[in-house]
Amino acid sequence: MTILFLIGCSERTTDYAIKCVKDVLFEKGLVSNVAQINIPSDRTCMHIDTLFTMIDQNDIVCFKPIVFDGVSSNIKVFRKCC
Repeated sequence: MTILFLIGCSERTTDYAIKCVKDVLFEKGLVSNVAQINIPSDRTCMHIDTLFTMIDQNDIVCFKPIVFDGVSSNIKVFRKCC
């Protein structure tokens, strides 16, 4: 089973903090993938829940202009090795 963990990177969450969380999650075998969502500084996108909404256990919808069109945002995906 592949488990994905989404974490937002914005004004209060740094790249370093995400790296530390990612390393612990992988080390403990809790997730297979971590997606770092780099959130734009725009106030309308202040939190990750303004970009993604979980609609059931396996499905998430996203705000298309930010995620798919890449307007002021990007996503880094880290995968657990071996």
